[in-house]
Amino acid sequence: MTCPGCGAHLSAVLRAHQEGRPCPSCGLSASAASEILAVRRSQADEQMRATAEAAVLRAGKAESELRVLRYRLHCVEEALKEALAGEVPDWWE
Repeated sequence: MTCPGCGAHLSAVLRAHQEGRPCPSCGLSASAASEILAVRRSQADEQMRATAEAAVLRAGKAESELRVLRYRLHCVEEALKEALAGEVPDWWE
């Protein structure tokens, strides 16, 4: 565990926190450290949620664009088949 007060990353910090004692490096109380860590987690959760929502939105737009492109490709393929077969589509004239 890393102490949110001093940044010390020691097993002693974790033990002290679990036992409800202050950080051995800076003296930050366990309850204050818990509150700070909870706020950081909630902020990280909110950032992750916003990032996930943006990714889902981009994926939806990409899927929509993919459908449009597949339809256009299908139209081109059909026109090419007709042209190679010697037929001229009605819309070509």
